[in-house]
Parts: sequence; structure tokens; C-alpha cells
Amino acid sequence: MKRHILLVLVGLMTLTTSCFENYEERYLFTDLRIEFQEAVVRNNAPGRDYPLLPTQALGDAGYQVNLFGGQLDSPVNLQFRVAQEASNAVEGTHYTLPNDDYFEIEANSSFGEVVVERLEFEEDDQIVLVLELVGNEQVEASNNHKRIGVVLN
Repeated sequence: MKRHILLVLVGLMTLTTSCFENYEERYLFTDLRIEFQEAVVRNNAPGRDYPLLPTQALGDAGYQVNLFGGQLDSPVNLQFRVAQEASNAVEGTHYTLPNDDYFEIEANSSFGEVVVERLEFEEDDQIVLVLELVGNEQVEASNNHKRIGVVLN
């Protein structure tokens, strides 16, 4: 009797543990994507699809861009744009883009930086600059975290 119970237990253990699916590759991101770090760690502003960052001080400020899904063997220049439909900031009056609308992710790195220079101006209304990652043929912009809003005053 003990032998039958032992055989049944061994049989059940074999049947229940031998058919587990390998989940490691199921959740592995292989497509290269970029996202703003601030969009990942902050909640979206009410009624907007991006977070509003606190007021930027005068001068240059960098906003970290994360690359996920792997790393590239060579440096790559990626593009971003000012979302004119959501921004009320005017280039040359409220801000400048020292590196135009490009930023670089170095080889074997997962980070880049979009640089914005806030200019001095007098304005009573809230001035918001909305930045959006564009990507290229190698790297795609993440749908959920590709935009941030920067309050300039």
C-alpha cells in the first residue's frame, strides 16, 4: 500500500512540475523604444496625456530620455519636437533649444538628454512647453511616455 501511495505521489509530482512554460522570454522587450524619465515617474496632469513638470529655472535644463529594449553598438542621434498644438511657449522669446531638435544616445548606453534653455521674460499667464519624442527607423517612441510639459514661469 505504501508503495502504491509513493508511486502515485511521484507520478503526480512529475505531471504537475514538468509542463511549466518558460516565462522569461514572454515578457522580454526586444523592440528599441525611448521614453522621458519624468513621464515614467510622474502622473499625467488632469486632462492631458503628459505630466506637467515644476517651473524651470533660468538657463539650461536637461530632461533624461531612457532607451529600453536593448542598447545600440554605435551612437545614435534621435529627434524630438515641440508639440505646437499643446504648447503656448514661443521659441526665442520663452526658450531656445541649444541642440536644435536632436539629442544623442551614446553607444552601449541607455540614456540621453534633451536640453532646453529657459530665457528671461515677463508673463502673467502660465507658459507651457510640451516636448515630444519622435524616434527614427531604429528606435520608436513609447506611446505612453513620449511627452512632457515644462512650465516656464
